[in-house]
This record gives sequence, C-alpha cells and structure tokens, in this order.
Amino acid sequence: MTILMLAQFVPAACAEVPFNPPGKYSTSWLGNTYMDKNGNKEVTEELNDICVSPNGHVFSAGYAETWGGGAEYNTANGSFLGRYDRFNSGFGDPVSCVAANNTYVYYGTGGYGIMRAGHGGSLGPYTTYLSGDNIQGLYIKNGKMYVSDFGSGLIRVLNPSTMVEERNWACANPTRLTVDNSSNVWVVIYSPTSVQTPTTGPMWWGDKVASFSATGTPGPIITNYDKPLSVAVDNSGLLLVGGLNTNNQIWQYDVSGTPVKVGTLGAEGGIFSGTAGAFTSSAKLHWIKAIVVDANDNIIRVARMAAFGATALKSSMRRATCSGGSLRGPRWIAQG
Repeated sequence: MTILMLAQFVPAACAEVPFNPPGKYSTSWLGNTYMDKNGNKEVTEELNDICVSPNGHVFSAGYAETWGGGAEYNTANGSFLGRYDRFNSGFGDPVSCVAANNTYVYYGTGGYGIMRAGHGGSLGPYTTYLSGDNIQGLYIKNGKMYVSDFGSGLIRVLNPSTMVEERNWACANPTRLTVDNSSNVWVVIYSPTSVQTPTTGPMWWGDKVASFSATGTPGPIITNYDKPLSVAVDNSGLLLVGGLNTNNQIWQYDVSGTPVKVGTLGAEGGIFSGTAGAFTSSAKLHWIKAIVVDANDNIIRVARMAAFGATALKSSMRRATCSGGSLRGPRWIAQG
C-alpha cells in the first residue's frame, strides 16, 4: 500500500526530527506545483479535497488567489497536467470537493452546484448540475456518483454519465463521503460546534461518521474518532478515517459488521510528537482533511501542517508505502 500525501504547513516545520520509521525514502515535488495564468508553476493555497481517477490522475480542490481552485497531476511521475479556473464561485474560485472518472472531473461548490469539465484543465465555461446547491462531498464508484448536498440535507445518487438523479435520502449536515465494498455509504457529519461551516472557511470538523445502505437505510455510526474530516476505503475493505485532533493519525476500521478500530497510520501525536513542530516524515501527520485510495491501494491524503487554529496555505503531496499499519518506503516527499 502506498500513501500519497498533500500537506499544508508553516515553514518552521521543516527542521530535522528524531523519528525514523522503517524503509528508505526519496524526495520529489510531486503534486506541489500549480500552473498560473502566465504558465508558471506555483504552489497551491488552500486544499479542501482530492480524488484519483481510474487512469491515475490526481485532482485537487481548494482555492488559489489568482489562478483558480482546481488542479490535475499525473501520479506516475508527478507532472502537472492542468488547472481549473473561473468557476465564478467567489474569491480564489473556491471549490469544496472533487470526483473524477476517466472522462470528466466534477467539482462541488458551496452554493453553485456541481461543475463538470474534461481532463487536462479548463478555464470554463463549465456544465453545471444541481445549480445553486451547496455541495460538500462527491464520490464515484461502480458507475454511481454519491453527492453530499449540505444545503438540502440530502445524500443524492446520480448517474455520472447522464447526471440524472436515481435516488436520494435525508441526511442532516453531510460533508465528505465514501462507499465501501458492500455499497454502504459512509458520511462525515458536520459538527455545529465548529468555528466555521464548510462553506465559510477551513475551521470546521465533523461530529461523527454515519453510514447508510445503498438505498439509504441508516446503519452503524462511528463516534470514537474525534473531529473527523475525511473517509476512504482501502482495497482490503477497511474504512480509513482522518481529522483534526490530538492523535493526528488515520484510524483503520473493520466495517464488515459493527465498526471496530483495527489499526492506525502515522505516529501518535503526529506533528507534535518528538520535537514538536519538526517535520521531515510523512509519519508525522496533522489535520487530515482528505483521504482517497486508488486501484493499486495507494493512499493519498491532504493535511494542514500547522498549529491548531493557524492558517497555513502552502501545500504538498507525499507518497509512502504502508503495510500492516506501519509506514515503509519508498515514498515521495514534497514540502511547500
């Protein structure tokens, strides 16, 4: 299993750290570039979400002050493939979430619906669906698109080819979501104790992770992961949960029955372990905002590498091999 990680952190976190997980490591600027309007490669600012298309392209969702909220990369060599701009969604053209297949990329926005474009970048105009809706989660699996419609309090299931809605069910405050190998939908439920909402800024978190059957019947709920933000399912069927808490880890759950925590990824305490604030290893995680898993069981995650409450805007992508809960090389490391 390989882990690709996009991290956001303050420059002071680049000091050496006395932490040596097993494996050999190499460095690269994989995913840490973004094309501005003049054709120069720049560092993205806020990262909200990522996805991987079946043909191995990583798409990021967030914002950048002068060149738009979306970007596309090739995971095979880290090359930049395109930018997505002019969503007309506000300052920095922000987009909240992203999903992709081999033909299209779909961006969810906070109040402007879902915007669709082809691979390779786009400066608009975009084909828009669910216009005016506040979309805070998108996921494509087995020819279905699962949508967290935050504003309407619904989980929607669409055909991504036609964008025709097949069904929906009620779910209060849905955000990021994923689908397991039994077609159960797992959703991070926004916590009203958050400082901000998912639409107004990054200082929000989940209250719990709820589940539903493929037809919307409520299922088990995970409450023992503090302030969840992100969910994914690896190829073995384990549910991965990340978020904003003092553990600073990805927790692995067996969800074949009642959810049971069976493992962790990352050092306990994350960026605050060892020499607090020192960061040279992807095993020291923090503020895990998004997780996805590709067909080869490579894990990608977005994180903010900053103190609680800080605003950190630089971004990077990392890759590491993981097996049995421990990090192993090789892995890509990039720092912004």
